[in-house]
Amino acid sequence: MPIPWRVSPSTSFLRLITEESAGRAIVELCADFGPRYKAARPQADTPLIVEPPPLDIAIEHGGGQARFRWMRLRFDGVRLACLSSAATEHDVIDKSRFDSTELASARRASGEDPVAFNDRRLREWERTNLAPDPGFYEVSGSPWVAKSDLGARHFLIRGHDAYIEVVADGYTSIEVRDLPDW
Repeated sequence: MPIPWRVSPSTSFLRLITEESAGRAIVELCADFGPRYKAARPQADTPLIVEPPPLDIAIEHGGGQARFRWMRLRFDGVRLACLSSAATEHDVIDKSRFDSTELASARRASGEDPVAFNDRRLREWERTNLAPDPGFYEVSGSPWVAKSDLGARHFLIRGHDAYIEVVADGYTSIEVRDLPDW
């Protein structure tokens, strides 16, 4: 999905909240808005945020300026929402269930050095303002969607130690607040 942020791969702040009677789900995560944004540096006497904020935080709309931001994604018309642990010690998502061959930016070129690969992706992100591998995907050809009502979409959110799958009509991104760079 072409979005300007990615699920922060170095934090395990991924949370799923479901509202059964409302047909809604909320996913909370730490988003990295990439190299275009400067880190939000706290004042010397300001404590750093080291865990996710409580569920009752006030939503702040508007343009954040920090590279890292606490995000909420609201999914409406939810048919299914589940949080799953990492598939293996090295792979969060079970590779036998999903084909990621279309995610060309997520793979290194043959013989490409890992540092050069990372540098290339960061330059591309800065140039296009689109995260090369956002960790937030829409699954095409999903058997879950085939079994659900027409118009449903299957979303996958990859975190550090877990992933979330949501089958819903769509989502709305709600920016919550800037986080200091840690």
